[in-house]
Amino acid sequence: MTADEQLADRLLGAAVSVTDMLSVALGDRLGYYRCLAQRGDLTAAELAEATGSDERYAREWLEQQAATGLAVTDGIADPAGRRFRLAP
Repeated sequence: MTADEQLADRLLGAAVSVTDMLSVALGDRLGYYRCLAQRGDLTAAELAEATGSDERYAREWLEQQAATGLAVTDGIADPAGRRFRLAP
């Protein structure tokens, strides 16, 4: 791997880490983690309703959390019906 490729990999890793931390801060501030911990499996619509937030933003946050392994889904393909819970 060249020095340029190593630098690019390092910067990409740093960007992903920053995105993860910002997402965690957002989930904490909006009460998403607390709600998921208390209620268990929720759809994006249920999480949004329970926290007084927008369903689209809740869905995007949940999908990002699942992509990074902080949340897990039930595997349903339909995004509106997909249920999420915190990873163990």
